[in-house]
Amino acid sequence: DTRARALKEIIESERRYVEVVSTIVGIGNDVKSAMPADKYRMIFGTCGMLLNVNTQLLQHLDEVCTSHVADGVGAGAAVDWSSVCIGDKLNMFFPMFKLYTQYSDQYDAMALCLSQLMGDDDDTAFAQRLHEAMQAHQQTGAFQGLLIQPIQRIPRYPLLLDRLIELTPEDHSDHAALVKANEWITGVAQHLNKSLTTQEEQLQLVKLQSVCFPKTNIVKSGRRLVLRGDLIKIAAKDETEQKYHFFLFNDAIMYGKKIMEGFYKIHRLMNLQGIKELPYTDGQNNRFVVIGDKKEVMLGAASLEIKMQWVNAVQKSLADIKTRQKSFQDAGLDRSTAHGVALGNTEVMSEAMSPLVGYSWQRSRSRSRSPTTSNRDLRAPSGGGEFASRLAAARSELAAEEAVDLLRSERTRV
Repeated sequence: DTRARALKEIIESERRYVEVVSTIVGIGNDVKSAMPADKYRMIFGTCGMLLNVNTQLLQHLDEVCTSHVADGVGAGAAVDWSSVCIGDKLNMFFPMFKLYTQYSDQYDAMALCLSQLMGDDDDTAFAQRLHEAMQAHQQTGAFQGLLIQPIQRIPRYPLLLDRLIELTPEDHSDHAALVKANEWITGVAQHLNKSLTTQEEQLQLVKLQSVCFPKTNIVKSGRRLVLRGDLIKIAAKDETEQKYHFFLFNDAIMYGKKIMEGFYKIHRLMNLQGIKELPYTDGQNNRFVVIGDKKEVMLGAASLEIKMQWVNAVQKSLADIKTRQKSFQDAGLDRSTAHGVALGNTEVMSEAMSPLVGYSWQRSRSRSRSPTTSNRDLRAPSGGGEFASRLAAARSELAAEEAVDLLRSERTRV
């Protein structure tokens, strides 16, 4: 019946997801010898814990189904779905899903770490080992496409449970437990939804970077694609015009020539510094000047409407840069460092930004009790540097201990 299909979808989608996380962990094992131990823990440490939790959840769900096989039919027989109750099992494991909050919060640091390991031209020993591991596990596309899937999984649970609750009568023995489980996971999903858009924007940059020649490093923490389209570049010397495809980011602008469908030969990438609207120039009202850190570029649009679309987008990006810079200054960074972080400067971020990162559930946990050794160790020092990866590893270990303790207490209670 319809409720049976909803139950099957929850269980089978969980099975498919466990296979995905298992693949990530398997790839991590394959590349482990080609990377420093602290960077391995940064990228793959939490994935191992997620695999453990979700594998056990899947096993419990399978056991519930096995225990509701129709009487007298034998092994492998049809499940009596009308009597299947999974709410208690979900309530046992969902509290441990705060691990996903940690995974989401440190995703940017993971992406930065991965980018450093890959090198500017994806020609490092690690990049080669990762490519071989992806092929061995029959995976195509960017590895970041796998890393984002744990974040994408959580918002699926409320959707699946909403459907199941709708199809479960209020007097059914599983109804109340399902409602409680849905409340649990919705809280986690709300936190992750805020960062999911950011992670998907990063994945979009990864895909764009793969079609740019020569390779141009456009993937940066906090960067997103704002607008793209064809514009005319007017030469400063003789005003000759050339058509380029432009990519506007929230901190930079890039342009190049389309060399084949979906691929681009990049001419220049520069950080945004300003814009001149040029209301009326040489009989034209559709020109404007973008000021970058390398040069000023005069551009022309096909119409006034398109021009204003670009001008407004650039102005908003410049405003966003100032807002980010101010927030980092308020956090204690000096003006030049704050500006570098606001523009996504990798070296500045690795040295200065990582110690400022904290996870809401850990901060509240620290406030709720007197400091312990593990609590104090997780506090960021005033400096930066290599501390970022060690901090993430320590947080992962603490989260793992909490998850194990919670699982042990739940098993004792059951």
